[in-house]
Amino acid sequence: MADNAGTTQPSTGLISSGDYKISAVMIITSTGQAVDVKNIMLELNLYEDIYSPVMTGDITLGDGADILSSYNMHGNEFICISIDKPSLNKPIIKTFRLYKTSDRSFGTASLQNYTLHFCSEELLLSTQILISKAYKGLTIDKMINDILVNKLQVNPTKMANGIFSTASGNFDIIIPRMQPFEAIQWLSPKAYNNNQNMFFFFENRDGFNFTSYENLISLPVYNTYSRSVKITTNPEENFNSYNFIGIIEDYDIVKATRHGSFSSTLCLLDLVNRSFNSYNFNSTMLSNNAILNTSIPANNLKNRLGQTLYSTQENNLKFMSTTDSDPTFNPAKLQNWVPQYSTRIGQLNMFKAVIAIPGDIFLKVGAVVILNTPKMSTQTEVTQNDPLRSGKYFVSGIHHKFIQDNSTTIIELLSDSISAVLPQAAQSTQTISTVIQA
Repeated sequence: MADNAGTTQPSTGLISSGDYKISAVMIITSTGQAVDVKNIMLELNLYEDIYSPVMTGDITLGDGADILSSYNMHGNEFICISIDKPSLNKPIIKTFRLYKTSDRSFGTASLQNYTLHFCSEELLLSTQILISKAYKGLTIDKMINDILVNKLQVNPTKMANGIFSTASGNFDIIIPRMQPFEAIQWLSPKAYNNNQNMFFFFENRDGFNFTSYENLISLPVYNTYSRSVKITTNPEENFNSYNFIGIIEDYDIVKATRHGSFSSTLCLLDLVNRSFNSYNFNSTMLSNNAILNTSIPANNLKNRLGQTLYSTQENNLKFMSTTDSDPTFNPAKLQNWVPQYSTRIGQLNMFKAVIAIPGDIFLKVGAVVILNTPKMSTQTEVTQNDPLRSGKYFVSGIHHKFIQDNSTTIIELLSDSISAVLPQAAQSTQTISTVIQA
């Protein structure tokens, strides 16, 4: 399993690439009693998600001492986890709130199995309180910071190690009786900073983060992963390999068009001046505005009305009212973030893949990796990479799975672009002209 006690280990401390080392899995009851469950753990799962404000997880125990009844467990317990790889010395150290028991089954007279579900304490706290507060002339990051510090009273260490970026725009916002995390998720899409138009709020192993997509993808590439069917005897050679890949989404032009992935239009009615303006935004504007790879996933093919995917203006219309011309209010500047966010979020979900690698607890959501996607070939050919689908991907979800003798990290990857330039459409040819009009 984790420690391989009594075994001669290589200099890295690894026998296999899936090795892990548990320092603590301790349940703390509401009366202060500590229960070590490390030795009865059958499976431990930890989850990070770019769209989730907190980390979650679950642990399955093979319990021969009836801990549930002996310690009167009822949901007011905590679990403290410290887990590492022998070669890393950068453990995940977290304290979570136990909130649910499931899948309880009885074996012999004394043995039972069950799963305990846990989450960050802030999630439970957020469900217990509401915010009714007016913010005047503040940026979105300052509002979110105020909610975390003054409403949820988050431990400063949970914010110091994460990424907290500054946003632009001074907003006048009233939060009308919303739960703290509900309010934060409502505020986040409004944040922008120059060319940065999509901000995420999430928790990873470092703590809470609030930063832009553009900032995250500008950070150094974490790792490059390639397909490997065979696991070598040298664990160091397996860290860059995946033995499973699933393509969840490739392209869906109808869905992307409806969601504004290629183009969208914001229609604003100024209630003060009684004027109307429209703002068009399309994915070609992202080429010089931070995308993961070389090109947006569309070429210049025109429909029978003479429009490309990124030149239509009526496929995704948003009608909103504004009072920006009122000098007593700070302008919301909806045109600076509403259409950009629609295109960004739609584009990012164009391509989705899932891979499984040997356990890597230092990988975090928000990281950028390079995924080499294989191009299918006969057994006699040398395996090549798909030039369109290989490239940079954004880590949107992580599932660390620890079982008795091995750990695996399952990664959800998203990409907003492709690594090769698509060929120009042969618009003037008879074949293309005929099929478009068919």
